[in-house]
Amino acid sequence: MSCEACERMQLGDTAQPHGGLRMTGHPHRLRPLGRRPVLLQRYCCRLCNTNWLLELDPLQPEYADWVCLYQASSILDPVSAAHQGTRASSILPGARTDAARGATSEQLRHSLT
Repeated sequence: MSCEACERMQLGDTAQPHGGLRMTGHPHRLRPLGRRPVLLQRYCCRLCNTNWLLELDPLQPEYADWVCLYQASSILDPVSAAHQGTRASSILPGARTDAARGATSEQLRHSLT
């Protein structure tokens, strides 16, 4: 459950940080394929422990992107998708599609080509 300030950040058109956020760790420089390098900085809310990720383009610092991770520690953590109640949260671990059920890795590899 997010605090009021974090909910305002999530619902606002432009997320403005609030005073309850504290920086965690050191900034990381990341270079996504085909894009300029960006700086990533993690934040955590002192009130509700919601984790945030700030993506900052050093050439355009006025266009900061705030990503809410909810209780997840990483953007890749499935907890963030489950918290949102998205369709991904209903997928069971280890569940396979009918096409993949019982197929070997060699059969699956050939079905993709």
